Amino acid sequence: MPYDGQNIKDLDTSKPTEGASYIPELNDSDREIKRVLKNQFAVSEKTDNYTLTASDSVIIMKSSGKTITLPSPSSVAGSGYTKLYYIKNDSTGDIYISGTIDGESGKTLQALESVLLFTDGSDWYSNKSYFVADHGSTHIKNGSDEIKIDDLADPDDNTDLDVSTTAHGLCPKLPNDTTKFLRGDGSWAVPASASGSAGCALSIGHAYFNPVDNRTYYFGNQAWIAAPSETSGFYIRIPKSGTIKYLQLWNSVDVPGTDEEVVIKIRKNGGTPVTVGTVTFDTNLVETYLDLNISVEKDDWIEIVYVMPTFITNPESVRGSGFIYLE
Repeated sequence: MPYDGQNIKDLDTSKPTEGASYIPELNDSDREIKRVLKNQFAVSEKTDNYTLTASDSVIIMKSSGKTITLPSPSSVAGSGYTKLYYIKNDSTGDIYISGTIDGESGKTLQALESVLLFTDGSDWYSNKSYFVADHGSTHIKNGSDEIKIDDLADPDDNTDLDVSTTAHGLCPKLPNDTTKFLRGDGSWAVPASASGSAGCALSIGHAYFNPVDNRTYYFGNQAWIAAPSETSGFYIRIPKSGTIKYLQLWNSVDVPGTDEEVVIKIRKNGGTPVTVGTVTFDTNLVETYLDLNISVEKDDWIEIVYVMPTFITNPESVRGSGFIYLE
């Protein structure tokens, strides 16, 4: 009889069934057994979705993303005999085996993995160790076979696991540059300051004084201690090389005057003062913010300068405080 994938159990070699002599019939049986064995271990390559048949034995899937569907156990095996399938994923990605295996719905084979499946006519079983999914849970935290991250192999030199704005991850590769820091977007950058160091604010201010027309007054960081002086003497020492980026000054005026402009200058190392802005003392509280770009060196000294106009009404009891910002 021809082999249909399951009827090897019905092959009878005890007596002739075709009316021939015993020896020819035995030869026929021998040939049939050879056909059975040839089919039983036949190798078949597939590139598309495929449903297994009773005649299949070894399946090699060459394309990823495909599904191999198992037949019902009873259609390929019965009481007292079994059916075996060996499936190899020879693609670069996952493939899926559809059917109930080991009591679970479907299995995934990763690239280059393989599995042996067998049935008793009622259920499909596997050798399990071939399925990563079956033991993957044992390697996670609190699993029976935890794997520590520092015990894994050295990673590739790429950004696959880098932290990003959309997902948690690992620290990006260090740039071997001590002036750079990790930004919130995951990139390395030098802070926005000269020579890669942080900026600093230097306080300025003066105590109460009564401005006199057309006079020039100098002050530094004496704050509430002393009033501006018409002679130099109150300095601000520069602690590091960099650039003065802005000046912030608040003036409290107990008796406001008229709105004539007072010129603000900065004098460096006793040189010629440089005009940086103006202020008026015509309200009780005046705020002045000036963007600057003045280069300085460590241990330079500077003074803040008021140049008074001719007032129609002079302000009285003017006090000042604030800071300059150095990068």
